[in-house]
Amino acid sequence: MVLRHHVNRVREITVNVSDLDKSIDFYESLTPLRAYSRTHALAQPFPAFGVEEGSFTGALLADSSSSQPGVSVHLVQWTSPAPSGRAYPSFFHQGLYRMCVLTNDVDGRYEEAVEAGHRSFLPPRGHGVSVPGGTEGSSFVCPDPDGVAVQTTRRPAPRRPDLPDQLYHVNIVSRDVDGSRRFLQEVLGLDYVKRLTSEKAISPIGFGLGADSGRFDAAFLWHRGDQRFSIDIVDWFEPGVVGEPYASPFNVGIQRLGFEVDDIEAAAAALREQVPADLRAQVHDPETWDLGDGRTRTCVQFRGPDGVAYELIQQEPHTGARDTPWPDEAFAQARAAREAEEARS
Repeated sequence: MVLRHHVNRVREITVNVSDLDKSIDFYESLTPLRAYSRTHALAQPFPAFGVEEGSFTGALLADSSSSQPGVSVHLVQWTSPAPSGRAYPSFFHQGLYRMCVLTNDVDGRYEEAVEAGHRSFLPPRGHGVSVPGGTEGSSFVCPDPDGVAVQTTRRPAPRRPDLPDQLYHVNIVSRDVDGSRRFLQEVLGLDYVKRLTSEKAISPIGFGLGADSGRFDAAFLWHRGDQRFSIDIVDWFEPGVVGEPYASPFNVGIQRLGFEVDDIEAAAAALREQVPADLRAQVHDPETWDLGDGRTRTCVQFRGPDGVAYELIQQEPHTGARDTPWPDEAFAQARAAREAEEARS
């Protein structure tokens, strides 16, 4: 069995927060993300997280770059157990560190951010590496209320002036770019896009705290189901990657990355077959969560070789033609009417 055959797309970025309303205000004022649905997980077991009875409230956010939500950001405030810890203190800490949005007008977005009271690590600036199209990316990064880094970056040229701002990528800091890349490519079925490496130190650096300069090696991947969004794996070989990904599923910060699958049982079985033997114990059994308002989610929690947390999410059932097939009698009547119309013409 091959997992990639069951993966539809990158579905969701889960961000644990300490104050849901405050975080919604932050993301809606700084980014193109807007809340389109609320989640209310009342008291229930979360076996993969080691909790017999837990609960959370949340909000799903997406941008307007598609008529349907693409990759969503799920802001989650745990109510039991309570949120814990803090976001990674440095930009070179291993794990899911920051997310990025794309805009045509990075200077204008910076002015709006300042007016809204957001604090940027540095004003918009390049990072010494040309992106496809020959232009050097310009961006600024603001921490959210819990310290998660949110980057706004200029869309590479050539660019259409009417394109809306959009969620662009999520960043994984890893000590082994190629090891993390191979896992995402060979197991989850993502496609390699590009590699960016800084030849000289970037100083001052605006990605976050912890050091005044840095050099990186980065690989970008995306899923063929939605190429508007990519995953950016970065090794900060200067000053060097530190720490480990969040050990607790209740730690505030970018907690995990979710992939939608068409068959959760088959996907889980394929995942167990494909991951290295030392990771199989970290692949949990499928479990179903009650998200409130009659909605449920069936998912599988697991970790990659770099310790980053992922999940597989069962796609929602299709409620269109396949579930309500056209009756034979109706089909015959429609065909007869069509043949009669063709005869008259």
